[in-house]
Amino acid sequence: MLVEFVSDGVVTGTGFKATYGSVQCGGAFYAPNKTFTTPGYPANYDTNLDCTWTITAPVGYKISLNMSDFELENNRYCMYDYVIIYNTTRTPVPYCGSIKFSSGFVSTANSMMIRFHSDRSNVNRGFSATYRFVK
Repeated sequence: MLVEFVSDGVVTGTGFKATYGSVQCGGAFYAPNKTFTTPGYPANYDTNLDCTWTITAPVGYKISLNMSDFELENNRYCMYDYVIIYNTTRTPVPYCGSIKFSSGFVSTANSMMIRFHSDRSNVNRGFSATYRFVK
């Protein structure tokens, strides 16, 4: 992060005060089962997030992922806030809005990647997901 204060020196004053923080999101999971959520869930997630979770199972196993709650900003083409799930039997497309998934996602091999993106406005509750390793 770069913060730069530039002054022309014509008028002097006391300057400014700044604070900052960071939101931890994403991660790498190797446990046989786990629940993970968007940052702040069940409260609203923050704006301007890019989170990636990778799940790796032992060789010979697959990953079964279920979304028990899913509430993102709604948009016809999911251009603003979205989740994309990679390495599954489904085509990786963005999901957004309020979705009740009738079935889970199953990986095609022993890894899966979940990417969450939020833009600069209109936040929502996010999601809660649970995975487990399956033979």
